[in-house]
Amino acid sequence: MKKLIFVLTSVILFTSLTNSFAQEALKQGSYNLAGSISFSSGTNESTFGKSESISVFVAPSLMYFFMDDFSFGLNFSFGYFESTWKSTNQESKYIYRPISVGPIIRYYLSGGTFIPFLEASYQYSNILTGNADANSLSVGGGINYFLTKSAALEPFVAYRRSTYISGDQKTSSISFGLRVNYFIIE
Repeated sequence: MKKLIFVLTSVILFTSLTNSFAQEALKQGSYNLAGSISFSSGTNESTFGKSESISVFVAPSLMYFFMDDFSFGLNFSFGYFESTWKSTNQESKYIYRPISVGPIIRYYLSGGTFIPFLEASYQYSNILTGNADANSLSVGGGINYFLTKSAALEPFVAYRRSTYISGDQKTSSISFGLRVNYFIIE
């Protein structure tokens, strides 16, 4: 019985502490420094040949709370993608390095340990090795889970629609991920 009381007391204390952490971080005048790093590697084999690819992306952002629960800021992303195609009589390699920047706005639905949010963003992208430019609009949401007063983990989902300026290519994507957030509280 003592163990059960200890566990319940610990859970209640931890939940109430993380709840108070979240409320302070989302106040007007605070900053949010967030970021994610991703790596992927893949292979595709067919009767025509084999392709191998790797990609690395870094995506930091900085936001300012201009009102309680509302933040506005800038998204950045830097990437490297490499793909090699090999067949019996041909081999080719494709590399591109995109860099993107744009505004983001976010609204937090505060009021608990897990703080959901909705966001919208725009990014202008330039692919440095190919002279291609793109405009992207993204909408998404997720949940911030505060580990401390200033740090939170953020699982998210987003839908992105991109249009390439040189040419008539349009792409759509859905992404899932996990970001780490650091809140600078004044």
